[in-house]
Amino acid sequence: VIALPLMMFFMIAIILVALVGKILPMFQSVFANLDVDVAVTSSKLMNLGMWVGRIVAGVSFAVLLVALVLFLWYQTAKGKNALKRFSTKFFATKKTADLLATGRFVSSMSVMISSGMDEQEAMKMAGDVVDHEGIQKKIKSCCEEMGEKSLAEALRQEKIVTGMQGRRIAIADRTGMLEEVFADVSRQYDEKIADQMGRFCTKLETTLVLGLSVVVGGVLLAVMFPLVSIITSIG
Repeated sequence: VIALPLMMFFMIAIILVALVGKILPMFQSVFANLDVDVAVTSSKLMNLGMWVGRIVAGVSFAVLLVALVLFLWYQTAKGKNALKRFSTKFFATKKTADLLATGRFVSSMSVMISSGMDEQEAMKMAGDVVDHEGIQKKIKSCCEEMGEKSLAEALRQEKIVTGMQGRRIAIADRTGMLEEVFADVSRQYDEKIADQMGRFCTKLETTLVLGLSVVVGGVLLAVMFPLVSIITSIG
């Protein structure tokens, strides 16, 4: 999901490094060798642009390094579990993590019920498939409640599947159409997950591009102001 934004971030960071490391020093050298006075304000602006560019380039590569380390750590079982636990608690990813876990639960229930498995047994096996601690606890509570309550009542009590989907499952539980409704609800969750992940990726791309574009533009302006000053002096 974040491969494309990270690639864009890396490319812009490379451009920024080339700008700060090669192009700006070249302009500074040219300005220093010209027998023309550059306005103090323009000179300070260029120096500021150099420092800002260096800081942003350093931060950009630090972010990329951290992302690489996290990616490699995620390949290990310990790292994967730790990052998944973090995603279920971090405010920016909690909602998405809950949606993914609920979608996986509903999908598992759809497959198991369609195969003729008992509802309570299907619930227990679905709990093993889900890797979200909070949702797992709710599923366990549902299994304990299903001795006295129906599947739909237990799901509503633990707030696993809510809203329109929850009401549809409640009606299907009474009419004996759980298999069809779970399959349709599973499809709806798949669409919702794809939509939310797409919007998250779009927001991330936009933020990265806008932020780094502003920095690159600012550094370029730091070059243009002294250049304008020189042209004015020559004219």
